[in-house]
Amino acid sequence: MVRHAVVAREGERGYARYRIPALTLTAAGELLAVYDARAGVDDLPGPIDLVSRTSDDGGKTWGPQLPVRAGNEREGYGDACLLTLENGDVLLLHAASERAGFFESRPLSESPEIDADPQILQLDLLRSTDGGKTWQPAQRLTSAFYASLREAAPELAARVSGVFPSSGTGLCAGDGSAHFTLVMLAGKEIYTCILSSADGGKTWRVGQVFGPGTNESALAEASDGSFVYHSRAVGCRKTSRNDGNGYAKLQDQPLLSDPGCNGSVLRWGNLLAATHLADPALRRCLAVDVSPDMGESWRRCAVITEAEAAYSTAVVLPDGALGVLWEAGGCRALVFTRVEAQACGLGSVLPDETPAASLRHIVPAPLPQGEKDLVLGGENAWGEGVYKIVSPGPQLLRHRDSLKGAVRQEIAAGDILVFDIRLPGGEVLFNREYRVEEADIAGDTVSALPPGLTEPVTVPRIWQAPAD
Repeated sequence: MVRHAVVAREGERGYARYRIPALTLTAAGELLAVYDARAGVDDLPGPIDLVSRTSDDGGKTWGPQLPVRAGNEREGYGDACLLTLENGDVLLLHAASERAGFFESRPLSESPEIDADPQILQLDLLRSTDGGKTWQPAQRLTSAFYASLREAAPELAARVSGVFPSSGTGLCAGDGSAHFTLVMLAGKEIYTCILSSADGGKTWRVGQVFGPGTNESALAEASDGSFVYHSRAVGCRKTSRNDGNGYAKLQDQPLLSDPGCNGSVLRWGNLLAATHLADPALRRCLAVDVSPDMGESWRRCAVITEAEAAYSTAVVLPDGALGVLWEAGGCRALVFTRVEAQACGLGSVLPDETPAASLRHIVPAPLPQGEKDLVLGGENAWGEGVYKIVSPGPQLLRHRDSLKGAVRQEIAAGDILVFDIRLPGGEVLFNREYRVEEADIAGDTVSALPPGLTEPVTVPRIWQAPAD
């Protein structure tokens, strides 16, 4: 059995889009969710705020949306990851940008003052001692991270430019140590690493480095004390395990299908659980799979939705249910879903390879441009099958004033719908854009014919929450 609650919906509270969920269970037993509140649709750099909501009833209802960290003009904060320490403190690692995102950031080795450089995507850490109600001033970790990376992997450190946290839920291990995973760009290759603290988040060190070919990742501690690492990858997830003798070589997990989208891995009682998209190429079919043998084999626990979905993260609730916070409907909403423990054991873990069209996201029109907007150079493609949200045409660094008036919930003429399409035979067409015309809109639906299809796709004009 699954039960849903909408946490944030596009166009609400003055924001055009909500994305990138982070989730933790506080020492008081409350759920704390932190996520991007975006003035537009673009990733960092841009005017993105971090906001939060809490639930004291296991995710059935949620309190008011509160500001966590707000930018100014182009300043932005995003890609949040949360964890709760043994002493009850909540740590929030996130990215901070002024003039550069992941692909635009300059090499760290070329910066004379890393922590103050506006051309570098920064790593910031917030701490809360009251379960996320208030936050202490941000601690900048970029230069400290880089110093540790130079010790752990000096050749890689010399090439690293962009770095940001894998969003979602970090790990507080049984010995009290804290762990996040980071994504790093070195040239045109993507690596990840584990960032750890043994003193409650006062100091941090870089541990295991994975890649190239990894991406946003999650870490769990299994019941035998080993650490299990999962990374997103097109086709299926890549995993590794540390049994005390170091991490094993990364292995593909064919039963954990993945179109290249961030998910989660965590311990659920005596099981490992993973949230991921049960489709090897399209962002759809969000599922929970479980492993009784620390990741050696997997079986389907529950399908949260068969429709479009994207990023997800999960925690175990006080009553034993699994709580999943995820992006729904082409990133049009954030939804919290309870998966009851008795749901385990349903179905199989067979990747879905049927012909389908999946709505990845919507770029609203018009796309206003202000005099202060700047055109950004640099590479903006994540690679085959993975898409960095940018406006059509050159990527612009926008300020908040240029995005006013773009807040709405319904699809309108001029909007650009971005699809991934799997054709009969298995060929996949990524990022196919379709511009909506007035004639395409009929009542509550929109008819779109993206390049590559011969029959139109019907899309709900206004996103509707999934039924229980």
